[in-house]
Amino acid sequence: MSSLTALLITGLALSTGIVPPPREPTLNAVSGPPRPASAASDTLEAVEHVDFVLSQYYRRVPGWSTRGDRRARDDLGQPFDRRCDGERDDVCFAGDPDAGRCPNFVQCHPSQKRVLETLVEATHDHPESGYLAGQAVYLLGKFDRFRDAMGVVDACRAETWWCDALRGYVLHGMAEDALADATLRRALDQAPDSVRCALTDATWVLGRWSQRGSNNSVPDARADREEWDCRRRMAVSDTIWWLSDPLYGTPGNERWVEHVTRSMSARFHAEIRNTIPGSQGPERYQDHLWASRVRRGPVDSYDSDRGLSWTSRAEAAYHFVPEFESDDLGDPVWKLDGDLDDEGYTPAVRGPFLDVPYQVARFRTGDSMRVVAATRLEGTPLLGALDAAATFVLTDGPERMPLRLAADGHLSRPQFSGRAPSAHYIASLEVVTSKGVGWARAPLGPL
Repeated sequence: MSSLTALLITGLALSTGIVPPPREPTLNAVSGPPRPASAASDTLEAVEHVDFVLSQYYRRVPGWSTRGDRRARDDLGQPFDRRCDGERDDVCFAGDPDAGRCPNFVQCHPSQKRVLETLVEATHDHPESGYLAGQAVYLLGKFDRFRDAMGVVDACRAETWWCDALRGYVLHGMAEDALADATLRRALDQAPDSVRCALTDATWVLGRWSQRGSNNSVPDARADREEWDCRRRMAVSDTIWWLSDPLYGTPGNERWVEHVTRSMSARFHAEIRNTIPGSQGPERYQDHLWASRVRRGPVDSYDSDRGLSWTSRAEAAYHFVPEFESDDLGDPVWKLDGDLDDEGYTPAVRGPFLDVPYQVARFRTGDSMRVVAATRLEGTPLLGALDAAATFVLTDGPERMPLRLAADGHLSRPQFSGRAPSAHYIASLEVVTSKGVGWARAPLGPL
């Protein structure tokens, strides 16, 4: 194991007191929060009614079949589009990624009005039911009704940690990621270990894997670590999410927040599938669905002829999770622009992320080192932005930044100079503007 690997994995686990205990049973991917519904008969009746309405709303739309070279046609004789692609701004699944495929430009899904009204009314009558609150927040969020979803959260009287988790989910949907980060961390600190493990597990997003592959496949990186116990999985995940933080210079970790809320969405989706007889499938298929949703987010594209669904590059453009050159997750390498087989994430409130050239030099100063860094913004849309803020960070663990420097982001070549202990770090150069973000990241060792 290299010295950098020791910093990233073993050293971090030992320094935080997280030492893997004897092996325990592997958690299922969807072992998130159980239904926190009250045992009261009226609440159970409300849950059963909601389940019925959900099952009716989400029953698979009948397939559109073609024979030979004939294509399905509308009432005017025009052929339906068999492919719907988020890259070309198509609106697929009637705006609901759980609604199933249907021909493009056809309103073949039922109105969501009844199911929304049923869920909201049920949460009003039974605020103690975390299951009802979760499904209401999930459905309202899919149709961008986050203010209504926050109303459901404000009325939530289920377990406190679950209500906080739902609040963080809604705050993320409202692009309040710094607040969502703090809220979700508070919720998960109080949640059962099994829930925290399921919602934060980073082994699902490692390596390359196709959303459009076999229905019973899971990422190799996940399969190779399937027998890890929960505490080991969480310790390594903490390290991976630290390395995947898009911007060390801003509060919170947007990529971690995105993963937790995607995991919650995958849990909500699994609950919906449980309302429809025969739709659950074997455990391996459920794991496939989980991997698909947490790696790249909700699907927004499909190809009916091939039976494929996937998330477009536009919706998951950036590959913030590093690739590792060794099986022990050492020697991270960042490749910002990913493709459909990489995990991906597009921040909601920032412009494009751009790889910028950079240089870093180190000079010995007693038992420490002086670090000098610079980047060049010529030829990028970032140059001339009035709100540019340039930051250079050395970090050696979550929430640890022994060196953080600022420079004038309005210059064509921002420069940084500072002093830090001679050690192994991750160096991150970030130029944040309203026109986009200049970005560079790499390991930096001692002299």
